[in-house]
Amino acid sequence: MEKYSASSLGFDTVITLIGYTKSESEFNKYFEQMKKEFEYYNQLFDKYNTYEGINNLKTINDQAGKQPVIVDDAIIELLLLAKEFYTLTDGAFDATMGATMNIWHEYRENGQTLNGDGNANPPIPTIQELEASRIYSGWEYVEIDEINKTVFITNENVSLDVGGIAKGFATEKAAQALEKAGLYAGAINGGGNVRLIGTKPNNDPWATGIGNPNDLSSSSVTIVYTDGGYSIVTSGDYQRYYMSNGIRYGHIIDPNTLYPAKQCRSVSIVTKNSGYADILSTALFVMDLEKGMEFIETFNATHPDDEVGAVWLYDLDQKAEGAIELNGFAVVATENLKSQLKGFGK
Repeated sequence: MEKYSASSLGFDTVITLIGYTKSESEFNKYFEQMKKEFEYYNQLFDKYNTYEGINNLKTINDQAGKQPVIVDDAIIELLLLAKEFYTLTDGAFDATMGATMNIWHEYRENGQTLNGDGNANPPIPTIQELEASRIYSGWEYVEIDEINKTVFITNENVSLDVGGIAKGFATEKAAQALEKAGLYAGAINGGGNVRLIGTKPNNDPWATGIGNPNDLSSSSVTIVYTDGGYSIVTSGDYQRYYMSNGIRYGHIIDPNTLYPAKQCRSVSIVTKNSGYADILSTALFVMDLEKGMEFIETFNATHPDDEVGAVWLYDLDQKAEGAIELNGFAVVATENLKSQLKGFGK
């Protein structure tokens, strides 16, 4: 077995496949299949663009208050999963907050442009503007008909935003497809959503770095060692953001405050299903540490086949109970993961 690697674009990010195969031509077959999988799901979950012959998330949002939309099974599956985790996380993950997310998207795009032009104080949304959008969220506005395969948003001002699940869901589906096609060992990195496949030829564990929020080009803050079949997904404040008056405004919005969450610098989730990992990295980024720990304890007790571990990164001046200092950050991990982390148990 030889190791090969290739990358392409998808979901507005870089998608990379690492594979151990007998030949480059065999690897290229898997790589092309992966690209097709991501292209398919990207088109389905895109809320900004339309595609010929496809009813996607934009179609559903455009038809809000008008009529149900017949959709692919994958959209039904994704929305049911999002709705389930809305309940499980007590609303910390809410894919119906499109109205609020759209406001922040507009301000963030403008803020990034102004930052690039040297403006250090671009505008932020007013609380009045954000509170006005709050009433246009809630799963009570979303009718999912599994029999007729339709989705209908009953209020024209409500919209769906699946940014906190789409990449993880697609990464999991792509990995399952490659496993079914026969990929012996490999790893998909969907813009930070890592899904591991099979066992390395030398039987070594997979090593996945958790990046430095202040410098992603530098070495990892810590490394997670896992077997194949696991996903490692990180949510943080350091990629899609803008600065205003010295304050960082990221893309993960707290459903309670309607402002960007600032509990920590990043949360990484380790679990088998990449879709679950994507959702939970977003949800736990919104929660404070105590609530996040309590959530994972409860989740693992009720979902023993989907055990979750988590790693939080904090700046050193942030108070984080149980943290140890690693590479300039305060790092907290769940007990079930410490033995798999460099600096903790390895």
